[in-house]
Parts: sequence; C-alpha cells; structure tokens
Amino acid sequence: MRFPDLSTLKQRGTEKWSCDNPDTVPMFVAESDFATNDEVMAAIRDAVDREQLGYPCQGDTRLAEALSDFCASRYGWRPRAEWVFPIADVVRGLWMAIETFTRPGSAIVFATPAYPPFFELGTLAGRESVTVGVTVDGGMDLAAVERAFQQGAGCFVLCNPHNPLGLAFDRETLVRLADLAAAYDARIISDEIHAPLVFGRRHIPAASVSEAAASVTVTLMAASKAWNVAGLKCAQLIVSNERDAQVWAERPPLYWQGFSILGYEASVACYRADQSFVDEQLEYVGRNIEYAVSRLRQVVPGIGVYAPEATYLLWLDFRNTVLGEAAWEVLATEASVVCSDGRAFAGESEGAGWVRMNLACQDSTLRLALDRIEQVVAARS
Repeated sequence: MRFPDLSTLKQRGTEKWSCDNPDTVPMFVAESDFATNDEVMAAIRDAVDREQLGYPCQGDTRLAEALSDFCASRYGWRPRAEWVFPIADVVRGLWMAIETFTRPGSAIVFATPAYPPFFELGTLAGRESVTVGVTVDGGMDLAAVERAFQQGAGCFVLCNPHNPLGLAFDRETLVRLADLAAAYDARIISDEIHAPLVFGRRHIPAASVSEAAASVTVTLMAASKAWNVAGLKCAQLIVSNERDAQVWAERPPLYWQGFSILGYEASVACYRADQSFVDEQLEYVGRNIEYAVSRLRQVVPGIGVYAPEATYLLWLDFRNTVLGEAAWEVLATEASVVCSDGRAFAGESEGAGWVRMNLACQDSTLRLALDRIEQVVAARS
C-alpha cells in the first residue's frame, strides 16, 4: 500500500488531521491514511476536467449497476439495480429509512456500544430509542431485541460489520434477527458501510440471508470507508422487495437529493475498480492489528484487546489497567495519542475506560503511538 508522507497527510485538512498539537498522533475518526486509489482519482479528475459540477442526473443508473455487480462479486449477493438509490450519506439514509419504512411513532432499537450517531436517530425521527447489548463473546442479545419488539418497537438499526466491536455477524444471527422482525411486524435498517473490510471471509449482507430478511431489511452502503471518500457525499440505499421499492419511489425529492455528482462518479469508480486495492488494504491492516494486539498485551498489563473480524478499528478496554476509566484523557494529554472516547459509543457509565483506535495508518505511525502508550503506562506503574 502507498501512503502520502506525513506533511501531505496533515495538508488534507480533514477531521482526522485537525488536532491543534502538531505532535499528536491522530487515531480517532474512521478515515484511512492510504493513498487514494488511482482509478478513483482518475475518475474524479476526469469529472472536474469536464466541469461536471452541476446537479446529478436522476436517471443515471451506472452507480446502481456498479454496486449490484460489486455486491455479486464480493458478497455473493446481487441486489436488483433498480432497487439501489443514491443518497447523501449513510446516517441520513438511516433516518430516512426509519421515517419511510417503520410504523409511525414506534421505538428504535439498536445495540450498544454503538456508532455515536445512532444515539441521535431517535431525536431526529421523534422516536424513543431502546438499547440492547452486544459483546464480542456473547454476540447480539436477541432475547432483548425480541422483548423490545414485543413492546412495540418498530425497527432494529443494525451495524454490520459492527462499529466499534469489529464483529462480522454470522448467518445464524442474521436469520434469527430477520425472523424476529418478521414475526413482530418490525424492520431491520442495516448500516453496512464497513462491508468490504471483513477479514478472511465474505461479508454477509443482512438482506441476503432469507426471504424473511429480504422482506424486512433496508440496507445502507457506501464506498466511504474502504476507499476513504466520505467527504464526497454519496451513499446508497438498497431495498429488497417490490413493496419497499414502490414506497421509496413515492418519497418527495428531499429524500433522494443531496448526494454530490463527484461523489457519484467516485463511487462508480470504486465499485468498478480492481478489488486488489481493498484486498491489499485488508492485508496491511491485518498486520497492523496483529502487531497492535500483541504489543498492547505485552506493555499494558490488564488491557482487554482482541483482533476484530472486520473494520480497521480496535476496541480497547483499559478499565483494569493503571489508566483505568481516565484512559482516553491520559492517552490524549500525556501520550499525544488521540483515539475515540468509549463514552461516545456507550455512555458515561458503560463507556468510561474504553477507547477506539484506528489502525488504517502506516506501520511506523502505529509503532510511534504504541511506544508512547508504553511510556505512559510505565510511568504510572
């Protein structure tokens, strides 16, 4: 994999590189440091050279066809191209799917720890939010999901692969979840933005596992994570049955407007590009993960750390270390290693002492961060 040098990365001007302290090692927001795929850059440059900067053409089907082909090749699941709709981003898509496909006023269920915007979905949609547990060892608490459905909840917002745990849910779990939703007239709204980034096996789309799953699932995908193009604003909402396709077609323009024309062109290029770019990224990140897990176990006594099944994110438990529940602050202020605070994913009581670390970086950057963490832990021991 190619990496821009550090000065070039800092000039990106993205959130990851916005820290005031120039000595900071940023390992928080889920952006990668890899050089952008050549085919994607060529598509963006070509669009700019043609001054393709106006409104996207609503009748353009190239992205739907490209995503359908990509899913068939990579996941063994081919969504119908006419059921793939470009939208601005996945979070907006989650909100629109809740508004469009769930019973009015019904509660939203999701598993914690969770991607932080999930906590805002209830407010955005004017709904109550219900949380259930998910762990690496125990998986999804499906009994709690069923209780929520029994009490009238209208949907489960799934993150598959899971952020921050890095779980790639197995077929059995997805089938059982779909069966529960179907039994209680509920829906599954599935955020699958990290789908290309599964280690050692294919990602399993939630909508693909059964007829019941296809009848209840709305899927959100994007090229944002695997190709690092989140700022170009183009995601895809995928329905899996005729009824949902008809309902979506009746939505006002506000629901499908907002994606950018450059994001559209870049997304087509991502899904059409040689998949070796993603595979090489996974190999590199896999080595980073192996090194980080081994090193952290050696130098941080008591840490809870494991190799994720997907994503380039580590979910770290510092509660039984010398850093304790103050781990995020200590790493940021004493080590100048800025990760994501676990409290954003699980709340104050459950998230304190947990940290999410982004490993989509050069191995030398990772070594520097772990050297600093080792020094801080040693100084406090």
